[in-house]
Amino acid sequence: PDVARRRLGGPGWYADIVRLHAPRWLVIRPELLTSGEVFAGEGAPFRSDAERAGLFKDYVRAWPAPAASAATLLVLRRAP
Repeated sequence: PDVARRRLGGPGWYADIVRLHAPRWLVIRPELLTSGEVFAGEGAPFRSDAERAGLFKDYVRAWPAPAASAATLLVLRRAP
């Protein structure tokens, strides 16, 4: 419910939710990591490229190996 409510509030919804909940794991599509584009729905997940880069600097790729296809979901783990 937090995601749905925040998403209606406009740009930066993804960054705000991740910062609020500080999840240990993220499962994302590669384009969210590289371009900030979302698969579906309204609203930009980040207010800027700097915000996107700053959010993901706290996470490391847990799966799959970097050579995976763009269609593969990525699993990121919050760095210790």
